[in-house]
Amino acid sequence: MKLLAIITLMLSLAPQASFAFENAALETAYDENNFSEEFLSVVSDAGEEPQLTSSHEDTSRARVVAVINKSKIGSTAQKVRIYVDGTLTYEWLVSTGREKLEVAKSGRKYLTTTPVGYFRPTTIELNHFSKTWKADMPHSVFFNGGIAMHASTHIEQLGKRASGGCVRLAPENAKTFYELVKSVGYTSVPKITRDGKTVLDAQGNPVMIKNWNVLIIVENHA
Repeated sequence: MKLLAIITLMLSLAPQASFAFENAALETAYDENNFSEEFLSVVSDAGEEPQLTSSHEDTSRARVVAVINKSKIGSTAQKVRIYVDGTLTYEWLVSTGREKLEVAKSGRKYLTTTPVGYFRPTTIELNHFSKTWKADMPHSVFFNGGIAMHASTHIEQLGKRASGGCVRLAPENAKTFYELVKSVGYTSVPKITRDGKTVLDAQGNPVMIKNWNVLIIVENHA
């Protein structure tokens, strides 16, 4: 009985997703503090993380594909390349995480890393406020716990590692990407693993999930 009471209490305290529909696209109010530590990457450049380099085929695996290189050096470092229906459509400067252990404005210890891997958006929010960093995050597209692509006023820092882990964009570019995500709709797409593999069922068929037809790939290479 005691165990049952504890489980009941945990369920009552669990965060409840609130949903709103705008122009037939799904959006959710999101608070990164409601997510447990398992959603936060705990690796740095010196630690173990997937060594990914996206292939040409990856750009055809979703209507919209964003390829982000979080490296400090190289021709594509601190840039995002946006493919729409397989065609390179935009290339923008970004700021990814500072890649070090810090204390956020909320007082929380936090490794300011942008996680490497293949992701689909988890939620999108027009006007998000980060309680961890006490900062506005307009046009947020979350893809790994509290990590999102979003607008930033710190445009002078674009092109270098400068964020708390999110992928910062110039305001007009963040809005463009946000609208692109909404435009492709919330539909049935293949489930993928962190290293980009398609999840298959026992019969060898792709496991389908409901999500935006968007793929976000974060790399780290010169």
